[in-house]
Order: sequence, then structure tokens, then C-alpha cells
Amino acid sequence: TPTSEETMLGGISSIASCGTTSQLAFSSRQLNSLIDVYDYPSMEKSFSLDGGAKLDFADITFNSSGTLIASISKQPDYQLSVFDTKTKKIICSAKLPEPCSTISFNPLKDDQLCTMGEKGLFMWSLKETQEGKKLTSVKLKIKALDEEEDEDSGGEHDPEEEEDFE
Repeated sequence: TPTSEETMLGGISSIASCGTTSQLAFSSRQLNSLIDVYDYPSMEKSFSLDGGAKLDFADITFNSSGTLIASISKQPDYQLSVFDTKTKKIICSAKLPEPCSTISFNPLKDDQLCTMGEKGLFMWSLKETQEGKKLTSVKLKIKALDEEEDEDSGGEHDPEEEEDFE
């Protein structure tokens, strides 16, 4: 039975799947929300991940090998967290610069993530430092077409103004 602090707010807030490990991850809308990971197709609970959201997750995702799960939380914390599925612990986290609704790993590089919100895209790098793993981000600038501008720019762009993300 849930305690008063863990009372269900109702429903599932996010879901993710991993084809490599045949696992599904769900997060319920509740205070101090958990990410529950199940084996598929048996739907036996494999483990739970604690932390990363005080109230609710906006999105969760596996990396391509299933060794990491990343999450973004909604208000009040707006946080990006990366969990190690072997240790079942958060290996690093960072405050989101803006509220975001979607997260994904680069399918070719487990140390790169992308978050998206109403105001833009953020590319994240997971770096090893002396203090442990750390997340750093770069906001990608997406120039919307102005109604007064010609819609065909001829493909010209200034490479000096671009952010490089490898």
C-alpha cells in the first residue's frame, strides 16, 4: 500500500523499450516516481530505478545496448538523469536549461543525448571527469523562416555560426 507521500496521481507518465535486452520501462505518475523495468514478453519485473524525479517523468529512454536509461523530469525539478542498469544507480544528472518533453540517445554513441522542448533542442555529452561522469550541453539554434525572407536561401549558410557536435 502506498504511503501518503507515494499516493498515485494516476496513470503512466512515460514508457520506453529496448530491443537488445527485450525490456520495457514504465514510470508512473506519483510522488517520488520510480522507473520500473520489466522483461518482455514475460512481463516479470526486473528492477526499479529510484531518483531522477520528485513528481513525474516527462520521458525515459534506453541506449541502444540497454546498459543505460536516461530520464527527464517535469516540474518542479526539470532534471536530466542517466542511470546505469547494472548498478541501478544514477551515474550523473544535470539541471535542464529549459523544460523538455523528449529525450533520446545517439544510437551510435552512448555518450551523446538529445533533449527537446518548446524552445529548442539541446545536445548533451556524457564526459568522464576526475570527479566522475558529467553532462554538458549545447543548445542548437534552429532558425525559423521569416515571412518576409525568401523561402529558398540557396543552401547558403555561415559555417562560423554553427555549433559542432561530434
